[in-house]
Amino acid sequence: MNVTNNSLILVWQAPKKDNGSPVSNYIVEYKESKAKNWKEYNEFINEQHVKIRNLKHNVCYVFRVYAVNKAGKSLPSVESEPVTMKQQDLLMAPTFIQPLPAVMRTQPFATTTFECKSIGNPTPEIEWYHNDEQIDDNDDNIIIKHDRHSSTLIIKECSFEWSGNYKCLSRNSEGEAITKTKLSVEEKPYARFNNDAIVAKIKQGNEHLIECEIHGFPAPEINWYKGALKLRNTANIFIDNSEKEMMTKLVVKNFTFEDAGIYTLHLINSAGERKYDFELRMLKRPGPPEQPIRCVAGGENSIELSWNPPKDDGGSPILSYLIEQYETRMGKEWFEVGRVNGNEFSHTIRHLTAGLRYRFRVSSINEFGTSDPAMTESVVCRKILERPSPPTGPIKTSDHTESSFNLHWNPPEYDGNSPLIEYLIETGEANDDTGDWQRSTTVDSETLTAKIENLVKEKTYQLRITCRNEVGWSDPYYPETMITVKCRYGTPTPPVGPLELNEMTNASLRIVWKPPISNGGLELTNYIIERKLTFENTWIREAIVNPDQLTYTIPNLSSKYEYNVRVIAENALGQSDPLESEYPVQLCKDATPPGIPTAPLEMRSVSPSAIMIEWGKPEHDGGSPITGYVIAAKDARRTMWIQVGKVDSTVHRLQIKDFQENRSYKIRVMAENEIGLSDPLESEEPITVIRPPGFEEQEAVNEHLERDDTLSLSFTTSETTSWMREANVEARVESYTVHSLLKRKEYFFSLWVNADKLFK
Repeated sequence: MNVTNNSLILVWQAPKKDNGSPVSNYIVEYKESKAKNWKEYNEFINEQHVKIRNLKHNVCYVFRVYAVNKAGKSLPSVESEPVTMKQQDLLMAPTFIQPLPAVMRTQPFATTTFECKSIGNPTPEIEWYHNDEQIDDNDDNIIIKHDRHSSTLIIKECSFEWSGNYKCLSRNSEGEAITKTKLSVEEKPYARFNNDAIVAKIKQGNEHLIECEIHGFPAPEINWYKGALKLRNTANIFIDNSEKEMMTKLVVKNFTFEDAGIYTLHLINSAGERKYDFELRMLKRPGPPEQPIRCVAGGENSIELSWNPPKDDGGSPILSYLIEQYETRMGKEWFEVGRVNGNEFSHTIRHLTAGLRYRFRVSSINEFGTSDPAMTESVVCRKILERPSPPTGPIKTSDHTESSFNLHWNPPEYDGNSPLIEYLIETGEANDDTGDWQRSTTVDSETLTAKIENLVKEKTYQLRITCRNEVGWSDPYYPETMITVKCRYGTPTPPVGPLELNEMTNASLRIVWKPPISNGGLELTNYIIERKLTFENTWIREAIVNPDQLTYTIPNLSSKYEYNVRVIAENALGQSDPLESEYPVQLCKDATPPGIPTAPLEMRSVSPSAIMIEWGKPEHDGGSPITGYVIAAKDARRTMWIQVGKVDSTVHRLQIKDFQENRSYKIRVMAENEIGLSDPLESEEPITVIRPPGFEEQEAVNEHLERDDTLSLSFTTSETTSWMREANVEARVESYTVHSLLKRKEYFFSLWVNADKLFK
């Protein structure tokens, strides 16, 4: 203590334990030594010292201190020795009232500052040490400053050599005090490489090298991955990580289709981590043109086809497209009707017969071959042009005034094989059966909105809309909605509740809402999402989302607290009242990866080069909704697993293609949620890909013609639902109710018995 006639400086040590919550402040109490009641010193204190003023001269006082954290106030400290308020020059050994932090981190060549505070009488002398060697402030890179109780050490450019242990020594005639810290000069790892390596196109059988220069301090740990699989040296994979030269090399030998994919370089040290993806593509024949293949009548006895380029060009530019035709009634073979350059995406097929039904298909061609075809539905060649069908609804209105509004509609389903020319909008008084329609306006065929003007305030109107091509006018479209002319501007009503809270993890929460009943006559501009802790009064703005978005996942939450959530709609005039959650929500305490997909893993050959696999959903999702399944395969003679497919959580079956006939493979399936991947469900025995009995190549062709939902490459999916485990019940239960079924859907059920003995 430093004592004057009416004030003193009180110093104390921090508590030995904070019990998991940092100390936020201290409370000091004092009383006259003979008094019974304590008084609280009315000042917020967040340091380990305070100057107490306005005490009485020659009066004896005692003091005590409390520590405070989020959980509350500690027990009081031991009372101080009685102190009489009169000028005293008390000798005191140095003590640090603001010590150095235990650990400090900085980046290479950044300015780094050490600061501490100490008191003592006489005033202490301060010395700084690095690795037990006193620091010389004559160094141009060093600044040492002393200001009353504070002492500051500044390193202007902190290189790696300045890492180590630091201490500040405070010394006077009554003793000394030391505060220590450890400084780590760290650099987050990163790699340098040729940008051409990011996407590489490789011919089959070639060798490919990825070489990267590594930076970071401390030297980072280096790992290579292909998908989720960590790579190690094998017969065709070679990895060379040199810490001395700070280089890494990945060599893929004898490149095959199985080697194509995304390779990831992962660097990690104490300063952080980075990942770099490198895509290796095998040069091969391209994929089919992307669906849909569009058919438009091009005139009398002709049809114009148009398409989009393939997603996969096989690593080589598309040279041309092959167009083929099939006349369904005649049962003829496919035959070529055209070939266009690779930069053309349409072709007109002429000399067709009116009234006949045709199918067409388009194939991509590069230097390595011709793709599988992309096919159209069957189409009828129309000989004559017709009037268009009526425009379609629903209509939408906006920008209402006392004499006008804006109207929006949708185009007709059929244009009569002739481009549309214009739309006509007419108005009539509601419930007027005289057929007295007034021409309001016309717009061109590309415009689907019109401003309807010169209307009477508070009068209700009915509408009709027609369209015209070169043949003539369509039949009218009569919207069922009547429009009353009046201003409708205002702020929107609240979003429609209840506010759904679902897909909860230990760190995030998904909310879902519905649009407001009224947008106030103006387009919504956005929704505002806000949250707050239940014990707080202030709402925190979490996000602003587009008006067409009706769901949002709130990240970075804590399972320790309960939250309230609300959503506000907004238009140009202002905000709606909020839609709030009906009750506080607390997140799952601990989310984990999901359980293993349910056995058995069923596998069967469906062609000489493809197998179909099926599995069941896991028994638990780990506290976080399952987002999908990852499927991997490997040759039974090899050790490397290759990811061959990924499907969403509703699909429990997968067709895998491009296997070799009479070759054995192993398959495994992993469930995935926000936390990570489950342990794999793995086939107990390899499956040998064989030609199914009675399988013929023509059957495969016909199946492909009828169903074009099978992807090329290495896997396909089917929307057909597999058998799914519904429940396990005890042996004495003889009935079970199945919930959440869809109306007018057909379901099949099977019952399995599990017993030690089925027969005596």
